[in-house]
Amino acid sequence: MATKPIPIPPTHRQAQALDFVSNYQRKHRGVSPTFVEIGEALNITSQAAHGLMVYAAKRGLVTMTRGHRTIRLTEKRELA
Repeated sequence: MATKPIPIPPTHRQAQALDFVSNYQRKHRGVSPTFVEIGEALNITSQAAHGLMVYAAKRGLVTMTRGHRTIRLTEKRELA
């Protein structure tokens, strides 16, 4: 019998980034922040912000496509 994998909650820093994205999208009518804006909000570099989002995408917490402002939170994000 197959069991569902137990979701691993995001790290503290990942949770901060995801909360910022969620609040930003709510405030800006669904528009996603840039990595620079995420970095400035968390006092990290844009490269570090990109890394946080890539890791969140690998865990299924967000989706990202090529292009500008394409971060989208997934339903899994609400469960984390």
